Amino acid sequence: MTPAFLTPPPLPVRSTRARAVSPRRPVMSSGRSPWPFSRFVQTLLFYSPLGRFLHGPPTDPAERVRSARVSATPGDSVVLVTGANGGTGRRVVRDLLRKKGIVVRALVRTEAKLVEALAKVGVDAEQERKSGKLQVVVSDLFNIRPEFFDNVVAVASCTGVNVGPADDPDRSKYFQGVKFYPPSILDDTPENVEFVGIGNLVEAAKKYFKEGAGQIPVLTFSDDEIVRKQWGALDDVVMGGVSKGSVRTQNGCLVFSGFVSTDNSGGFSSARTTDFAQPLDVSQYDGFRLRVKGDGKSYKFIVRCEDKWDGIAHCFTFPTKSGEWMDVDIPFDQFRAVFRAKTLPDGKPLDPKKVYAFQVMLSKFEYDGELNPNFSAGPFQLQIESVSAYKQSGDGVIRPKIVHISTAAVTRVLRKSEFTPEQLPPAAQMNDQLGRILNWKFAGEDAIRNSGVPYTILRPCALTEEEAVGMDSLLFEQGDTLLGNVSRDDVATLIIKAFDTPALVDVTVEVSKTGEGAASPGPSEQRIDGLQQDQVESRAYAQFPYVPAVLQET
Repeated sequence: MTPAFLTPPPLPVRSTRARAVSPRRPVMSSGRSPWPFSRFVQTLLFYSPLGRFLHGPPTDPAERVRSARVSATPGDSVVLVTGANGGTGRRVVRDLLRKKGIVVRALVRTEAKLVEALAKVGVDAEQERKSGKLQVVVSDLFNIRPEFFDNVVAVASCTGVNVGPADDPDRSKYFQGVKFYPPSILDDTPENVEFVGIGNLVEAAKKYFKEGAGQIPVLTFSDDEIVRKQWGALDDVVMGGVSKGSVRTQNGCLVFSGFVSTDNSGGFSSARTTDFAQPLDVSQYDGFRLRVKGDGKSYKFIVRCEDKWDGIAHCFTFPTKSGEWMDVDIPFDQFRAVFRAKTLPDGKPLDPKKVYAFQVMLSKFEYDGELNPNFSAGPFQLQIESVSAYKQSGDGVIRPKIVHISTAAVTRVLRKSEFTPEQLPPAAQMNDQLGRILNWKFAGEDAIRNSGVPYTILRPCALTEEEAVGMDSLLFEQGDTLLGNVSRDDVATLIIKAFDTPALVDVTVEVSKTGEGAASPGPSEQRIDGLQQDQVESRAYAQFPYVPAVLQET
């Protein structure tokens, strides 16, 4: 049965007098424009079962989102840990697994090494996987996929270039961290790991973090063939109007453009997806996020939660700024239940478990006969870069989303005149022999600072396998002058603490344990509250963001 509003309007009855007019003189339809019947047929065909058969089935976003969703229990938060095999990374995994409501996603290059590393800190990896608390992703920082960030609320960045002395299989010389042994690079280069790899991680994180909100892509527009099969124009031609819209892809965006006319009592143009084969389930999220660039007009974003063509729609109107990109966050509870632009006071709220189609519309009317204040007849254009589902932070307080382990002394190689040899740790003294490791670590830090993602950068002094001394016995300093050593257990504890500490947002801090016989520095909470956020613009020793100069081979 043809949907009601896709039924062609009745053609006007011609009078006897009209038929008597000379064919040499055009017959004018008092105040009406010619109705484009052929476009009506094209619209009807595109959205019909026959049309879907002819142009083939589009990629089903519901299937993509289903495959991307993690197996975590609803309500659990996922923390991504990179470098989970390492001495500190394995402890971060262990301590996170002990926390209720946390699922750990460990990014490692070799699963067998992770199992072995976790066993050394008392974790049965297989048991944790069976319980759903531990997820293992076998990859590296050069092959980061979007699904690695699904449901992720924070990232513990524990990756570092493999440095150490010629050692036994357990790397006991390296891990003890007290007695000095001549180090060397044991694996990939510092540039690749500390700068390129960290940069890749940061770029991926930028797409999925926004001041306390994580997101998952629902619709993207990089594939023209998928868009052609999935999206079609739906204008007031279905009701006798003459507006004409179109959809196309351009530079990875969906471009909805055309000409809207109020002739023939019309006044809207829209683009709509065909119904998904299976309903989209985004119930683990809090709303939809649109990345758009408009023309100053107000548009409607429409979600359909019924598998009916002309059923109830859930609408939200958003203004645009001409020529400017903007993010539009629409909480699910802000959508209005309507039927043909009339509000349904008792209409059911949007059901994020059953999303069958999306639509974007420019209309002369808002709802219930009210006019759109930002509407004008004529040409229009709206670009949509993406449609995502986002998860909002529960209390709105911004906390670190990336906690990164760097090292003390990364800036001292740029400020050597300020230090005596005794104030430079071995890594600083041997920086050039180690592939300028500290320069590249500092560049990786700046990639994080420049990301816009809330962060904490920890610069521990020499890491040891000694027992933890506790937060109140740790020294926290800024300025990169601290010397000493610190237990990996204490650093792991500090990483996890940072995730829940707003005072550590956009803070870089050096960490060491208190020296033998020294008085306790006092409660850690007060000292953390006194730390200053990074002021990169005022530093004199390096441009921001810092990238080491390329050395010429001789």
